[in-house]
Amino acid sequence: MMRSAAGAEIVPFSPLEDRSLPRDIDAAYLGGGVSEAYVPRLAGNRSFMESLRRAHAHGLPVYAECGGLMFCARTLRTSDGSTHQMTGIVPVDIGLEAGTLHTGYRDLRVASSCLLGPAGTRLRGHEFHFSRLLSGSECLSPAYSMHDSDGEPLGFEGWTAGHMVASFVHLHFGQDQHLASRIVAAARAAAPDRRSLVGERSATAAIG
Repeated sequence: MMRSAAGAEIVPFSPLEDRSLPRDIDAAYLGGGVSEAYVPRLAGNRSFMESLRRAHAHGLPVYAECGGLMFCARTLRTSDGSTHQMTGIVPVDIGLEAGTLHTGYRDLRVASSCLLGPAGTRLRGHEFHFSRLLSGSECLSPAYSMHDSDGEPLGFEGWTAGHMVASFVHLHFGQDQHLASRIVAAARAAAPDRRSLVGERSATAAIG
């Protein structure tokens, strides 16, 4: 609802059920929360993954948190040891490990200007996941510097490159009335360049 108030038309979609992203969207919001029971079905929907890869390659802004990050990873290893090919937008490999819970409130600073705001923007959120990074790439910039709720530094977290931000942290969008508006503004700014690349008319700040 807050994203609607920020000027976006919300266009829902399902990476489980749909064969492709909706047409004429200007940004993709891939939220958190995924059961590993669905990982084989997500990995099997290759046509949807290809549509997301193609749209991102043409400049579609993508915000992905936790489960959304796992969907964007190169591979995802489930707790039974199976490895699944995922979208590959973020060149990292992630493993799900039962019993290894990462949880807590997080205080963040945007590390470099991105669709969430300029460098230094303060954001707050939380982690709650059983996943860990198996291998990563140094070719992407970190999204945030991170502290726990007691102010203890936790290093850097997440990745950003071009019009993409991906992180294990779930952001609280109620913390900053301008956060959603900045994402919508980034989507609008990227739309003309995307239209020139793909030769299509694009909707105004539609986020699914």
